[in-house]
Amino acid sequence: MVLVSLTSIIPHIVLFILIVFHFAKGLGVNYDVVKPDSQESTFLYYSFRISQIFGTIAVVIVSCVTLALLGILLDHFKKQRELNERRSRVLRILKGIPFGRLIFQEGLDCPICLMTFEKEDQVVQLQCHNLHVFHQSCIKDSVEHGKPICPLCRVAIGSEQ
Repeated sequence: MVLVSLTSIIPHIVLFILIVFHFAKGLGVNYDVVKPDSQESTFLYYSFRISQIFGTIAVVIVSCVTLALLGILLDHFKKQRELNERRSRVLRILKGIPFGRLIFQEGLDCPICLMTFEKEDQVVQLQCHNLHVFHQSCIKDSVEHGKPICPLCRVAIGSEQ
């Protein structure tokens, strides 16, 4: 996922570098323009200088914004990768057992799908509380599509086991 996103950003970065290079090259070529004597040429001279100043400021601002956005994107991809690693670690930890092996009161329901547990259902009992029991498929779906936390008490699943 990170590799695909970075490869799509690279052409934009190269294009941006080329634009900055050509802009800087233009500043160097036109830097030695001498102020003319006539009034008409003075207007053109100052308008050219003002354009150079505003152009330089625009390039600096765009550069700063681009670098900031690149930093934000890289941070987002890093956090997403860490979350995916944590999810896969939690999914390996969750082991289902038949509901009949657990001793509970009658009528215990899965808090996620709200269906009553049957004896042949595969369930997962989380360590955060002895009554936090879920269908194995329900808790795995919850972890895969959300954060790896207990749906009832919001404790991180991997931390208590």
